[in-house]
Amino acid sequence: MSYIQIEIGGKLRGLKFNQMSDVEYQIKVGKSTNPIAHTYALIWAGLIANCFIKSEEPDFTFEDVCEWCATVKDDDFLKVKDAYFSTKAFLKDIPADVKKKVLKSVPKNTKRNALK
Repeated sequence: MSYIQIEIGGKLRGLKFNQMSDVEYQIKVGKSTNPIAHTYALIWAGLIANCFIKSEEPDFTFEDVCEWCATVKDDDFLKVKDAYFSTKAFLKDIPADVKKKVLKSVPKNTKRNALK
């Protein structure tokens, strides 16, 4: 389940969670440990990814989304969180030693390697 619809911004809107939404989420949240910032970023990321996939122009800004979050029902926030984390469920099946190998195999300076 990577797609969910909730009432936000005065209408029913879709949120899509995929690699694009994950990147948008990480960009918006940055290094913040504030749980409200994470909530705003997660909603934003799902809305933006959904618009992109459907080739729709977003009719909202990040500021709009932050304001809309004040009116979203708690149950809807939990559904959004569950939808997002369902896309990460596969990570628990990857052994820790494999995760470490993958991280070590990524070159730190790709520009230098490309010039060789």
